[in-house]
Amino acid sequence: MQTRTAQILIPNTFVMLWSTGFIGARLGLPYSEPFTFLGIRLAITAALLGVVGLVLRSRWPARWMDTGHIAS
Repeated sequence: MQTRTAQILIPNTFVMLWSTGFIGARLGLPYSEPFTFLGIRLAITAALLGVVGLVLRSRWPARWMDTGHIAS
């Protein structure tokens, strides 16, 4: 049951977050530099994904080389 719920929630959450990017940029860019705004947005996203990974008890890469491979 948990896998089925994740299969439904993850794509819907992705679409919601992706579509709010334009609205956030429209509201935030008049008050900050573009790369500053992008950096803040990516930092918030990384923190949220880290929390989701911990809550779902996802497996983390065993070696740093695997982490680099995933990130590239």
